[in-house]
Amino acid sequence: MTARTVTHLVGLAVAMANYEPRRLLVVTGFPRSGTTLIETFLAKHGGILPIYNLGETTFREYEPYGSVHEYGGSLNCLTGMCGSDGYVSWADDDKARYNCWSYIERAKHIKHRCAADGACGGREFDDKWLPMAKHPALIVLVEELHRSCARVGVEITFLVTVRNPLNWGHGGDIDYSCTGDCRHEIVENWVRCVGRLKAALHLPNVMAVRYEDMGQEQTWRQIERLLGLDAIPITILPGKHVPGGRRELVEGQSAVQEAGQHRRLVIEGGHSDASSSFVILLGYIEEQCSGCARRMPSGTAASGASVAAVAAVYNTFDVPERLLLKHW
Repeated sequence: MTARTVTHLVGLAVAMANYEPRRLLVVTGFPRSGTTLIETFLAKHGGILPIYNLGETTFREYEPYGSVHEYGGSLNCLTGMCGSDGYVSWADDDKARYNCWSYIERAKHIKHRCAADGACGGREFDDKWLPMAKHPALIVLVEELHRSCARVGVEITFLVTVRNPLNWGHGGDIDYSCTGDCRHEIVENWVRCVGRLKAALHLPNVMAVRYEDMGQEQTWRQIERLLGLDAIPITILPGKHVPGGRRELVEGQSAVQEAGQHRRLVIEGGHSDASSSFVILLGYIEEQCSGCARRMPSGTAASGASVAAVAAVYNTFDVPERLLLKHW
């Protein structure tokens, strides 16, 4: 081992000993609504440290020890997560998930591994890196995690993805029908979870990102400005294929061999790093259930919400001006 290497390792050890992050970034939202796309985008910037469970290399989500693993997710028309007896009704009991200090400790552990085994993606260690955690269940625990972080002096920012329930869960791997009983359940359950989320939108540093707006460069630039990040190259292409390029799943970042294996929005590139360009394929953002509200039979529990109420609620998820002025 050369003297230069020893000096470098000693420097890393000193930086690690002094690493005590006082900021936290959380990416959350409904499953299949673009959380992994946002996480991948942010991980391509310098200064962002994704935190995740050991062995979790597919979705890079973080569940603190002791939190409830079965939160419902996208199964059963969102009933398990947002139904009247779903996770949203008892999420307050999942205290381990909104314990802010567990995220900070996890960030320190990930940083240690990053510095010790060279898993930093070729980037130099910096004790100012911003820890980033992603998990869909936190969409109904924004207020709780915000209060927990405030108690320990950690400034937290939330990026929350939302998707119109008339289109959610169609055209991907779950592929719920645009109409029928399941679509009605999706709408009702979505409204229930969103009701809890909207109560938290008054908090500082909570930015809602609409799935349908992810095909616009402005959306990504707003995220960069909010977090004070340098802009990276963004390429927006029509369809669902990168012409002449390598195609990868965002969720999992595993190579696609057949056209039918696509699942979500797609990026091009292998490892997350600041030099990689970010590619968005519009074919995965376009509405799959256009006009389905008009085909919903009247008199059903969801018929009124599906046409007017849902649209009114969904259109309120704009980026507040106060967030665009925020710069760390």
